[in-house]
Amino acid sequence: FGYGIVSSLQGGGRILDYDMTVGDSWTTEAFSYTFEPLEATRVMESDSETVSVIAGTFENCLKIKTVITPDPDDHGPERSRELNKINCGTKQVWFAPGVGPVKFIFDRADDVHVHMELAEYSVKDGNGDYFPISVGNRWVHRCCGADERYVTKSFHEVAVQQGDKYYLDSYAYAYFSGSQEEYDALAQ
Repeated sequence: FGYGIVSSLQGGGRILDYDMTVGDSWTTEAFSYTFEPLEATRVMESDSETVSVIAGTFENCLKIKTVITPDPDDHGPERSRELNKINCGTKQVWFAPGVGPVKFIFDRADDVHVHMELAEYSVKDGNGDYFPISVGNRWVHRCCGADERYVTKSFHEVAVQQGDKYYLDSYAYAYFSGSQEEYDALAQ
């Protein structure tokens, strides 16, 4: 869970296409640890989802489903092909209008399940966009569903705009919130 929701979304190329409608799909190349790019196929599944997360309940959310698959003919190094499993699998993301990404579920190809929810946000200029990008907009997502003694959060803030490009400050952290005895027992 070391990387945040926005970083994970970017792993499949263009996140949103405002010219698309429900049912439309598009395919892009995605990051790969080998020289063979992965393929990301996105489908706009709905624009009327109601989603309840830590930060509240959001209506008329856009749901994007992304499937990233490895190239079966990839002959890159074994270790690199294994690392690609971190990026491969099925991602589902819900975007609230005027807020941004509020929920993220990723069933990875290496059998890891990641579920993150918006915990807090500050969007000064949402304009109803599903992913409002404006300097100062900030999102904090928390990993959910895992061992609740582990607290995992990712932070993203639009830091700088240069022309038509925006740059994000992003970081994540995790810590064990249980007792020292509980932690010691996990290590055994």
